Amino acid sequence: NSANQAIELLIQKGVREHHIIFLNLIS
Repeated sequence: NSANQAIELLIQKGVREHHIIFLNLIS
């Protein structure tokens, strides 16, 4: 369970970083 939670956190963090990079590319 803790492993799944860690993976979810990593995915959320990765998505957030990818979204920020995407916004930077647009602007």
